[in-house]
Amino acid sequence: MRKEEYLRIVTEQMRCKRAREAVRKEIQDHIEDQADAFIAEGMKREEAEEAAVREMGDPVETGNGLDRIHRPKMDWRTIGLIGVLGIAGLALQWMMQNYFGSGEAEIQMGKQTGILLLSFGLMIGVCYWDYSRIAYRSGICMALLLLFLILGNRFFGVQINGANYWISFGRISINMRPLLLLLVPLYGALLYSWRGQGYRAVGKAVLWMLPGIVYAFYLPSIITAILLFLSFVILLTLAVAKGWFRVAKIPLLAGIWGFILLIPFMGTGAVMLWGASYQKARLFAPWGESYQSQMVRELLEGSRWFGAGQRSAADQMLYLSEYTLAYAVSYYGILAVILLTALIGFLFLRFLRISLRQKNGLGMIMGTGCSTVLLLEFLFYLADNLAGLPVGGNYCPFLTYGGTGMVVTYILLGILLSIYRYENVITENSIKLLSRTYMF
Repeated sequence: MRKEEYLRIVTEQMRCKRAREAVRKEIQDHIEDQADAFIAEGMKREEAEEAAVREMGDPVETGNGLDRIHRPKMDWRTIGLIGVLGIAGLALQWMMQNYFGSGEAEIQMGKQTGILLLSFGLMIGVCYWDYSRIAYRSGICMALLLLFLILGNRFFGVQINGANYWISFGRISINMRPLLLLLVPLYGALLYSWRGQGYRAVGKAVLWMLPGIVYAFYLPSIITAILLFLSFVILLTLAVAKGWFRVAKIPLLAGIWGFILLIPFMGTGAVMLWGASYQKARLFAPWGESYQSQMVRELLEGSRWFGAGQRSAADQMLYLSEYTLAYAVSYYGILAVILLTALIGFLFLRFLRISLRQKNGLGMIMGTGCSTVLLLEFLFYLADNLAGLPVGGNYCPFLTYGGTGMVVTYILLGILLSIYRYENVITENSIKLLSRTYMF
């Protein structure tokens, strides 16, 4: 049997068209390598090729075996866990709203339920969409997202208490802070596209960090700027550690993280030299003296392992979804909160583990970016709710109100599910083949 006929029969057995060309290329390379070995032993070219094809076995059986491996797969257990956490978070918010007797509780919960269903459906849609096709326009996508935010703020922005968080289109309002987090997986794809370059790639990587971080400061949202900065640096560190760039890895990584460790000292110095008097006072004020820290401390004091703890003055305060966990500890017990946070942490750590184990670099870097953002949001929220640290204003997946935040969370989860779904379909070879059509 000739090589071309063998390859045709093998690939016809595969139902996933996305995987056919990459598998065809791999088998063809194997046949040609084996044929070259036979030629070195004294065979003629045609005879050597036929012998190499025979060694590959029956094409139908080979194709069926490859079809079982190279096909999309759905992680239904993880999707089920996401659904459970979404419902649990909504139920917790509903109980808190009812307890505090909010007159708009039913309206709010009806709205949140609709947003949850929309976000879950969007997550499934993103999961079925081949994530690698997003990556080949990552730079353009980053630029368009930033342009949308800048123009939206310019022509449709709504300023509240000096903050420029919202874009309003009639009855639809969009929070710009969570939208900025979509830059992280796109940034990871950019790093992947620069593989094989030298220090120029590192310079470009640093420059591409700046627009999103600067815009976050403009809003202003310090916590979003910190999230973006840490996520970008983690992805750049991973790319350098993987040897994607032709650079001296250890000196470069030491320089990057040495600079990061100096940032708090430089920031403190800047405030002391040029900051206003109230900024200097805040800088050295004890963390526990803030209103939020006192509220959290009052909610946590007297809490019990099971059920409601002793009531405090914080019970009379207006319920805020930014402090759902602190309220939950006070009203439902420590054990309930431990279980809920353990499930959320397990989900994000599982996605991080799946991402880091990806065979193709694109899935690895984009998945790590999504997982990093979700984990950092979650950890900041825990620090704010359970330790009273001054990182307020952050959003927590599954636990915080907010339409845009919920939609962005489920888009990130959809990308992670897409990476898992196409784990055995998208390979380095298939990405190279796709790059002939799409340019980074």
